[in-house]
Amino acid sequence: MPRSSFISDLKYIESAVRRGVVPERGCHVFGRLAEFVEAGSFTSSKNMKFLCRYWNRSYEDLGRIWAGQGYGEKRQETFRVQASNLGRMLYSLFPAFCRELFVSESVWEGEEAGLAEIEITIDALQNLPGLPEEMLVGEVVCYPDSNFHRKGITVEECRGTVRKLKPLMRQEVFRYLDGVDTDQLKFILSVLKRPLFGARSVTCDPEKLELLKAFGVSEPAGIAEPEWKAQPEKAVTEVLKKTSYNLPFGRHLLDILMQRADARVTHDEAKEWQGMAERERDAYKRKLANFLSVFTEEGFRRQMAHYNPLAVREVLEGGYPVWEGEKSCRFKK
Repeated sequence: MPRSSFISDLKYIESAVRRGVVPERGCHVFGRLAEFVEAGSFTSSKNMKFLCRYWNRSYEDLGRIWAGQGYGEKRQETFRVQASNLGRMLYSLFPAFCRELFVSESVWEGEEAGLAEIEITIDALQNLPGLPEEMLVGEVVCYPDSNFHRKGITVEECRGTVRKLKPLMRQEVFRYLDGVDTDQLKFILSVLKRPLFGARSVTCDPEKLELLKAFGVSEPAGIAEPEWKAQPEKAVTEVLKKTSYNLPFGRHLLDILMQRADARVTHDEAKEWQGMAERERDAYKRKLANFLSVFTEEGFRRQMAHYNPLAVREVLEGGYPVWEGEKSCRFKK
């Protein structure tokens, strides 16, 4: 069954919102979608921007407003054709859009997924300008030594590279770019440089849209996910080769240690460390090394030697709980 008009469905949903038959979630997403359409930021065409601004007006009203703005006369049939083209543009941006997402007699399975997809696209297109020079710090754009990349790369396989690029701050760029696939980076930059819509196209560049959505998806604050965390088995093995803190049951402990080692340095932490004299730094690192020695087999044996064997057995066998409110364990020196 052919799709109905995007603009007609928008008008239908707007009427349903006024009648109070659209759930709160649908009202919220519709409001965002209507605001996005009215802004017309996704097109540079004067005609399309005009139709976006007045999408909920009749063709007769459009002719009167158009002439009133000094553009001369335009037939209603012309507006009808242009509105159809605008609808095709919007469908290419929001393929999940349909009136049933907002107005339906019963909740259906794809409703929330469709509404969420619309919001993801709006976030990507509103918050990201789409050009690498504007989205990324200069070092990222200049890093590849050429604009040529191998063929066949897809947006889907670049998600890991996107995840690494998103949280980078200027001073961290060179630290992490060595871990970025250079061919994928070149592909990403080349796609971002392409227009979302061609001069006469009514369908968007699907790769660019997917890439903008990938950049737009919210991620937890912090630095790029380390390679060892993305591939836990291989990563833990590599870390274990380099450190002596490797109790057989210590994979989770190692994960905690590595997360702390890779954590973003705060201003206060940097100021504290830089303000230390070399002797103070050595004492600090020695204290840390003594603590970490607990996580070697020999160090753990030494620590456990301080405890009565009967207490150890009762705790292990009885699952004796840690006191509520106890915030730290104090190890014997």
